This record gives sequence, structure tokens and C-alpha cells, in this order.
Amino acid sequence: MSNSKIHIDVNTLRNTVLKLYNLKDVDDVYTFYYDETSNVRSFKVTEKGLNVSDPGCFVLGGIVCRGITPSIIDINDLRQVANIQTSVNDLKLKHFGQGKFLQLLSEPKVGIFLDWIVSQSDIFIHYIALDPLYWATVDIIDSILANEQFRHLRSIDRQLKNDLFTILSADIQDMSMLFYSFNYPNVGKQHHQFCKQIRDRIECRRSKLPDFNYQMLKEVLAMGSKEDLLPFLENEDPGILIDSFVDLFIERLCLFKNAFHLFDVEEKIMKLLSSYSFYDESQHLCHYTFVDSKSEPLVQVSDVLIGLLGKMITYASRTNLLQIRTDISNLSECQKRALSQIKTLINRSDAVSQAFFNNIISNHTYEANNILLNN
Repeated sequence: MSNSKIHIDVNTLRNTVLKLYNLKDVDDVYTFYYDETSNVRSFKVTEKGLNVSDPGCFVLGGIVCRGITPSIIDINDLRQVANIQTSVNDLKLKHFGQGKFLQLLSEPKVGIFLDWIVSQSDIFIHYIALDPLYWATVDIIDSILANEQFRHLRSIDRQLKNDLFTILSADIQDMSMLFYSFNYPNVGKQHHQFCKQIRDRIECRRSKLPDFNYQMLKEVLAMGSKEDLLPFLENEDPGILIDSFVDLFIERLCLFKNAFHLFDVEEKIMKLLSSYSFYDESQHLCHYTFVDSKSEPLVQVSDVLIGLLGKMITYASRTNLLQIRTDISNLSECQKRALSQIKTLINRSDAVSQAFFNNIISNHTYEANNILLNN
């Protein structure tokens, strides 16, 4: 039996991303600490619907410090000021507060936690956020626009994806049944009827889109139905919307090739990553490890942070803009301060490297996040 690993030259993926998004400040030496939230392991559609009825946004990230061996940051003062019992040997978000995002903002200990991170000038934050529901639909538009004759539409691909997501996610159970009936994403030769079914839903839910968006989306789906094939909807595993989130881990390892990455133990990801070898041209990279969070304080801090940010992004993705504006107008002073501290952390980190953040989310969620953080 062969034990050969998949060889990845980090520069192949890295250079594409850097060019596409014009990212800078990725060559410095950092230490990244990670945790994750809303990891459903895999996301599937079955005859009964989605295996997770309404998954929250998956977020991978946490704390980042300059240097491979950054100065040791003592979190005992955080534990003391937040009155965390000495018997707690692994900090989690639940030790600072529980509930949905707005409720967490009102928790005094969450405010203490955010104040503590802001006070640590050597600490920055980073994350990748992915909305599984949104990600499950994007291959439909990408498959249509893959045809060179439609390349002129690629400049509006995000808008098309957002509009399609708006239409399909309006009824998640209906979306899951549609996907199941066509073996999505392995639609294959049924793509003509599949596109027609989506167009019928666009017609029924046209009030959810501005008229121009409605017309454009419907026309693009009509073009798709006339194609001989839709390349990203063929030769796929039926019903598997997301097999794992390992690609997001790989993206971080490639993009920040000069950094060292400490991931919280996650058995499935550990197994998947063990099948890859990372190289910087001819140099073999050994630039990541998995650690037990009990032994690494900054992974514990990452757990609390990413749990909170995950709830924020999920709230933004699942709440209409009018409600968000209403909620903001009713925030207490405690909630306003906590939200302001989140903004401070994001802005401080973004000033170091825009590559610290990657959002794979709908336009709606982008706009909702902007409203939240710029109120």
C-alpha cells in the first residue's frame, strides 16, 4: 500500500489569491492560533432535507502575533478580572456568556474579554468565515459563467450569486428537496430541467429582488438551461454539499507560508491534512501543528473570540437589514461598547494585513456586517 502524500507547492494557490485580491503583507513571520465554530463536519442533503437544518456560519480563526516565538502572553489577569474559577482549565465562550449575539453583547464578562484583547497591543485577530447555505449554491452560477461566451457577465457574478441565494434560501426545505430530486451537485444531464425549476422559483419569488436583478438572474438561468453541460455540476458526489472544511485550513497554510499555525485538535481535519505535504518550491514546510487547547492559552482565547464572531456573522446572515437597524437603535451602552471593541480589533488587524480576513458570504451578510460595525 502506498503511503505517498499529495504534494502542494504553496505558491501555486498563494500567487493566484494574491493576484486576484491584490493582497499584501503576507510574507511577514507570524504565529497563528486557531479555533473554529459551527463545524458541521460535512453538509449533506438527504431525502428528509439537510442533515443540519439551518447551519450557522463556519468560522475558523483566532489570535495572531508577530514572530514564530512571540512573547508569552499571560491570560491569568484575564481570568482574574473576569472572575473565572480556578477549576476551569479550558476557557470557552460559555464561561463569558451564553445566548445569541445581541444577548452576548450585553454580558459584562464579554465586555471584559474584549477590553482585555484590545489592551494587548501585540495581539491581532484573523478569521475565515463561510456560510454553508450560500456556498452550497454558488456552483450553479459559476457553472453557467464558465462558458467563455458569458465571460462579460463575470463582473456581476457576486450579485448573481447573492440573488440566487436570496431566492433559494427563502424556503430552505424547498431548496433541499429541489437539490435532492436532482442529485445536486451531481445534476449532470438533468441540468436543463434543473435550471427550469429554479427559474420557476425566481418567478414565484420575484418580489424578493429588484426588477433588474430579477430579469438578469432569470435570463442567466435560461442561458444555463441551453448549455450542453454545466461543468461544476457533473461528476460530483450526489448530496454532498460540503465534504469538509479542510480547504480553508489549506488556504491559510498556503497564504501565510512563513507563519507557524497552531490548530485546536480536530480529528477529521488532522487526518485529512496528514495526507498532504506542503512545499515552498523545493523546501518542505513543517509549519503547523495541532494542540490540546488546555495546554495553549491563546487557543483558548481564540475559542472565545471565534465563538463570539461566529454568532455575529450568523446573526448578520440570517437577519433582514431593517431588523438589524432596529436592533442597533435599541442597543444598551454595554452592547454598544462591546460592538465598538469588536470593530477596533478588526480595524487594528486589518491595518496590519487585509489577508487576515476572508469572508465567503453573501452580499447581504457583507452589508449587514457593515451596518453592525459602522453604526
